Amino acid sequence: MTDLGKRILDLRKRKNLSQTDLANAVGISYAQIGRYETKDTQPPAEVLKKIADALDTTVDFLISGDTNEKAKSALKDSELLYKKSVVTNYA
Repeated sequence: MTDLGKRILDLRKRKNLSQTDLANAVGISYAQIGRYETKDTQPPAEVLKKIADALDTTVDFLISGDTNEKAKSALKDSELLYKKSVVTNYA
């Protein structure tokens, strides 16, 4: 299961939706939802947007997870980190 599939599955369960419920909201088959959740199949952008809307989240979250963690892991350059801490300390 990919991270995308896991996030779809987790959010769907939190909203107490079956695969059929989510599929109906998105306009695809329940089998396709199952493929997205467990078979490493990635939905096309239009379907991904509909899934995000049905699950009350963003496409970015479905693809990347927590945006704060993603931003922190992307900041690897020591100069950027230094500048950020200097600005934070003076703010």
